[in-house]
Amino acid sequence: MVQSFEHSGCGSSSIRRVQPSGCVPTDNLGIEASAPSHTGPLLAGAALRGKHIFVTGGTGFLGKVWLAYLLEHAPDIGSVTLLVRGRQGRDGTERVRAAFATSPVFRRLRARHGPGLAAFLQSTIRVLQGEVTRAGCGLRLDVQRALRAHIDLTVHFAGVTDFEADPLTALAVNIDGLRHLVDMLQGGAEASSEAEPPVSVQGGERANNLQGEGERWGATHSFRPPFGGKVGERVLDSLPNTRGHVTAAPPEQRHPPRVLFCSTAFVAGNQSGNIAETVTPGCSPNGILFDVDEEIEALSRLRNISDKGARVSAALERAAKLGWPNVYTFSKALAEHWLALHGGPYTTIVRPSIVESARAFPFPGWNEGINTSAPLVWLLSQPFRRFPTRSAHFFDVVPVDDVAKGLSLVCAALLSGRHRAVYHLASGDQNPLTFARAVDLTALGVRRRFGRAHATRLQRYVLQHLDAVPSRFVAPQSMLLDLMAGGLRQAKALLRQSDRMPDALLSRRKQWLAHLRAKEREVGRMQSLLRLYRPFIRENNYRYITRNIRELSRAMLPGERETWAFDLRSLDWYAYWLYAQIPGLERWSLPLMEGERVPLDVAADDLSAVDWDTWPAPFTRDRQANALPLTAAALPLAAEVGT
Repeated sequence: MVQSFEHSGCGSSSIRRVQPSGCVPTDNLGIEASAPSHTGPLLAGAALRGKHIFVTGGTGFLGKVWLAYLLEHAPDIGSVTLLVRGRQGRDGTERVRAAFATSPVFRRLRARHGPGLAAFLQSTIRVLQGEVTRAGCGLRLDVQRALRAHIDLTVHFAGVTDFEADPLTALAVNIDGLRHLVDMLQGGAEASSEAEPPVSVQGGERANNLQGEGERWGATHSFRPPFGGKVGERVLDSLPNTRGHVTAAPPEQRHPPRVLFCSTAFVAGNQSGNIAETVTPGCSPNGILFDVDEEIEALSRLRNISDKGARVSAALERAAKLGWPNVYTFSKALAEHWLALHGGPYTTIVRPSIVESARAFPFPGWNEGINTSAPLVWLLSQPFRRFPTRSAHFFDVVPVDDVAKGLSLVCAALLSGRHRAVYHLASGDQNPLTFARAVDLTALGVRRRFGRAHATRLQRYVLQHLDAVPSRFVAPQSMLLDLMAGGLRQAKALLRQSDRMPDALLSRRKQWLAHLRAKEREVGRMQSLLRLYRPFIRENNYRYITRNIRELSRAMLPGERETWAFDLRSLDWYAYWLYAQIPGLERWSLPLMEGERVPLDVAADDLSAVDWDTWPAPFTRDRQANALPLTAAALPLAAEVGT
C-alpha cells in the first residue's frame, strides 16, 4: 500500500503523520494467518473442559464475575491459577479466601456447593502470590517453568483504570505488567529472575518497588519523543510482519503461549464513528506514526521528574499529541501495540466498553467499586439541570455478566485456534443507548430515589420537578460551577474572619465551616468529573463494531448459545436501567463516593482448610492431584451483613 506523509508539527521533525485512513488494518497484516480456518461449530464447553487457565487481576470487579460465571457454567474445567498480590496487610491467599467466603459475587457458587465448597475450591483453584510489575511476575524459576509446561491459556485482567494515574504506575502495571507476563510465558524472564528472589509487593511497598522498574532503558533528564533518523519509515516497513514472529518456546513448553489481554474499547482515542476491531502497531488515533518500544521508553523517562503532577501533565501532553485523551487509554493502547508486535499469533485483545451492573448474573444489579457511570449518576442526582453531552451520542454500556459471557467465548475460540486479533464487547452496533435516553432514564431513577423517606423535603421537591436534560453547551454549566466554588471560598473566608459574631453564632461557626468544606469538595468533584469525562460524553462518539464476537456466537450450537453467546439484542434498556443499573449503583457504588462502606456477606463456610500455596507442587494432569500444601492464616470471617 502506498502511503503519503506530511510533517505533523508535534514537537519532533522526525515524527511523520499518515492519514488515519491510510493506517493498515490488521486484517491485512497476516495476523490471523497462523490461526486455522474453521467452518464447523464452536463447542465452547468442550474447548474449556479440562483446561488449566492462568489469571491475573482475578480479584477485580470484572475478574471475579468472569471467574464465578466460569466456575458455574464450566464446572469441569481443569483448574484455575490466580496470580494475586498482597494488599492492605493481607497476602494473596487471604484475599482469595475472603473473596470466596464473603463476596456477593460468589453467593451462587456457595449455594451450589454448600458444604462441598472447600473441596471444590481445593481441586479447582490455585493461588500464586506474585506481582506483574516484577520480572517473571515475581515468581521463582521453577514455578515459571511449571506454568509454561502446563497452562493452556492466560487471561490478563490486571491493570490501573484511573484516568489520570501517575504515568509511572500506569507504565509499571498496564504496560510492563503485560510485558513481564508475556516474557515469563515465552521463557524470556529467566535471566532477570536469576538475579532476584521471588517478590510479593504489598500495600505501601508497591510504589517504592515500582521505582526501580525500567532502568535498563537508560533514562535521561528530558521527556521527549525519542525518535531519530527514519522512524516513520521503519515503523511502516515493519507493519506487514507484525505478530508473524513468535519467540522460541523453551523445551518444556508444549505450545506457543495463548494470551487473552483484557483492554478497553476507549483505546480508540479521540475519534468518532465506526471503530473497527483492529490494532495497527505504531499508528495513533490521529494518524501519527510512532515507534512503540521507543514510546514506552520515553514514558519511562518521566521517573526523572520528582513531582507527580508534573509527570501527569507531561504524559497527558504526549497522549494528546498522539490522539489519546488520558493516561489510562494511552497506557492501555501502548500495551496493545506492544502485544501486537511481540505477543505471537496465539494472542488476542478483548476490548469491553463501559462495564456496568449485572442484568442477571450473579443477580440483577451486582456492581462493585466506583466505575464509569456511577460518577455520572451521582452528578445527575445533584441540582444539575444541564448535563454537558450530545443527545445523539452513544453511551456504550455493557452489563458485566454479558462481558463475562463474551470473555468466556473468546477463551474457547483461543483454545480452539479459531480466534481473531481483536474483539469488541460493546452495545452500540447491536442495541444502541444514546445519552439522551440514558439521561432521561437516570433522571427517572433519581426521581424514584429522592421520592423516598430518606430525602429532605427540598431534595424531593427540586429533583422531582427539575429533571436533568442533555445540553451541547458546556460553558454556562462550567461558569455556574466556577461561581459556586468562588462563593463557597468567600463564605469560608468570611466565617474565619468573623470574630464579632454573637456567641450563639460563634459556637456554630465550626459546624458551618465543615459544611462549607463538604460543599466545596462536592463542587470540586463536579468540576473534575466534567473535565475527565468530557472526551467520552461530548467530544467523541464511538460506535464499536462487534462483528468478531457475533461471528463466534453464531458459530455455536443452539444448546450452548444461551450460556455463552454475546447477544445484547434482548436487553431492554428501560427495565435494565431502572431495576438493575440504578439500584445496583445505589447499593454498591454510590456509598463509596460518600466515603461509606458497602456490606459484604457473612461467611457461611469455613475455608481455612483450603490449602493454597505461593508456589505449586509439580503440576499433573490429574485434577484431583492438584491440592497444594500450605499452612495459611485463618480466613478473616467477619464482615457486614448483606442482603
